[in-house]
Amino acid sequence: MRLVRVLVDEEHREEWLEALSDRGVDYVVTKEGSDDGDAVLVEFPLPTQAVEVVMDDLRDAGLNEDYTVITSVETATTKNFSELREEFADEDDSIDHAEIRARADGMTRIRGPTTD
Repeated sequence: MRLVRVLVDEEHREEWLEALSDRGVDYVVTKEGSDDGDAVLVEFPLPTQAVEVVMDDLRDAGLNEDYTVITSVETATTKNFSELREEFADEDDSIDHAEIRARADGMTRIRGPTTD
């Protein structure tokens, strides 16, 4: 299970929220507090198998991924989460390409300074 946090600019807010609603994703919108303008933070739990599909929907709705955080979650209780889990239950355990990149970066061996 994953928790997704995305910073959404006001220009794409309605498209994003509509894309989430169309998928049956329950979300929370919080006013963003930095000096970046009229952005909001949108947070929503997803079954792991749903992340790639939902993120593709958001990219189609204008996601620029200036601020996107996807983390593992142990439990989530929302109005529609059970239905969402059932919808994606037959899907492979696919993960979003951003998560694959993050895992690969974590596996990259970092070389320390060399001594002569």
